[in-house]
Amino acid sequence: MLWRIAIFTIGLLWLACAVADGYRIVTEGGVLVWTLGLVHGVFFLLLGLGTCFASAVVDGPTARQTLADFAGAVFSAKNLRELATMLTLAVAAAWVLVKIKTH
Repeated sequence: MLWRIAIFTIGLLWLACAVADGYRIVTEGGVLVWTLGLVHGVFFLLLGLGTCFASAVVDGPTARQTLADFAGAVFSAKNLRELATMLTLAVAAAWVLVKIKTH
């Protein structure tokens, strides 16, 4: 039961992401929000609904294995290195832009 609740919680987080995208589309508008925001929102809506549905129908061992596979894929060393590289490049680019603007 614990594993089903964990998967259901992940599904709710993805649904919250879709709701946030919908809120942005309604309140801000703009071409970028209407296109990329819509695609992002629909993707997370379907992913969240599917995850919540799957948590209700799968058995405990399958839910546990699915959650372990998902966590292994998300928090793999390769993904963490890529994230660290992207964050380092973003900070460096922001620092350069601040230096250009202040001079």
